[in-house]
Amino acid sequence: MKPVFSNLQIENDLLGVARGLSGQDAGNICILGTGSNACYYDGNEVNKVSASLGYILGDEGSGAYLGKRLLSRIFRNQLPGELISVFQDEFNLKPYEVISRLYDQPQPNHYLASFAPFIHQHRHLPEIHSIISQSFEDFFDAFFHVNEHPELPFHFSGSIAYFFSDILRAVGEQRGIHIQHIVQSPIAGLVLYHQQYD
Repeated sequence: MKPVFSNLQIENDLLGVARGLSGQDAGNICILGTGSNACYYDGNEVNKVSASLGYILGDEGSGAYLGKRLLSRIFRNQLPGELISVFQDEFNLKPYEVISRLYDQPQPNHYLASFAPFIHQHRHLPEIHSIISQSFEDFFDAFFHVNEHPELPFHFSGSIAYFFSDILRAVGEQRGIHIQHIVQSPIAGLVLYHQQYD
């Protein structure tokens, strides 16, 4: 009996995003979701531009990165008192509870990213807007500090890129970066890619 998947390929998520958003055209491929990642895509293969390093050392611009910065400012009283009160009315958290959750339970990066909806809800506040825009600045600094192809379009996938797309585009424009696509998921484009080129 012939297997259903006779030509199965297993690749990484960056190549899937690259094919889904850039097809066979070269470009800079970026993921901003719970974590972050990026690469240069030559139209066929992906080439890493910088190590991702995970949520402790890296993941700049990601949901985990945003959550980490929000929590540190909340517990150090570096945000307006009214906003801190709103946060505590919703979450009622003590620093030791957060530390215990991060160090003693699984998927701490997902826990940090779970605060992204709160950030999105209050993104109009200058202090929160600053956290978001600085996180995206940090993303570009981390992954594209030596970018050999700044003239090529940038393509983004992931919930953070999608829901904060206006701020992301503004940061890109300030850096002279052309952001072509921002999608929550590249699946539709990836399906189309394989229909055209397989």
